[in-house]
Amino acid sequence: MALTEPYCPISLVNFIDENRQWFKAKVGLDVSEMPRSVGLSYLCQEQRNVVVVPDTLADEKLTSNPVVTGYPWQLALHGNNDGIWDWNFKTNEVFFSTQWKEMLGYKDHEVSNCWHEWTKRIHPDERDSVLQAFQHHFAKKTPFYVCEYRVQCQDGSYKWILDRGQALWDALGDVVRMVGSYTDITDRKRADEELKLQNMRSQLFAEITLKIRESLQINEILKTSVTEVQKLLQADHVLKKSEVGSTVL
Repeated sequence: MALTEPYCPISLVNFIDENRQWFKAKVGLDVSEMPRSVGLSYLCQEQRNVVVVPDTLADEKLTSNPVVTGYPWQLALHGNNDGIWDWNFKTNEVFFSTQWKEMLGYKDHEVSNCWHEWTKRIHPDERDSVLQAFQHHFAKKTPFYVCEYRVQCQDGSYKWILDRGQALWDALGDVVRMVGSYTDITDRKRADEELKLQNMRSQLFAEITLKIRESLQINEILKTSVTEVQKLLQADHVLKKSEVGSTVL
């Protein structure tokens, strides 16, 4: 159990195993579980006693903890509908929360805690750009890792995911851990695609209307219409109909 000062906005009663912690009772926190390494509750378990830390920033072992550095803990506070992940660079193991797995249609035991479980599900067309985004963040070219890409679900379908995270570096400048979240943005992407298609339709009708105004030559009008429809549908051939029959162009 983690004991906090009266003015602290978060209080938790935890169950802790080797990789994660569950919250039996909680105040000031919306998520039901987090990686074991996020927070300070594990100290109580290790020492089998009440632990008081006067200043975490002055403690060499705790100064790089996510709850001290701030961002990953803030991420958990706002991520109750997100899947949480925690990547340990020393072991190359990745903790995936239950929500992370359920988002992709997996049960808790069906995904192991290894890096390959992550990368193998990224759509092939986006895998290189995702890995590049990681490298840019590791090199501190970007303050946070943020990327949108498709991930394969258990049934073979793909979901669009907004992936966000931040690395933690040691005194030598080497990445030691990274914590982040998965957010399902599939519905938003579908809405964006529909809006894009509507805009293309509007542009198509505008092009055809303009051509009709410029010329009353039916063949020229049909040629323009076919060209614009091909662009819209990304098709090689378009079937045009008239009163005497139909023609494939």
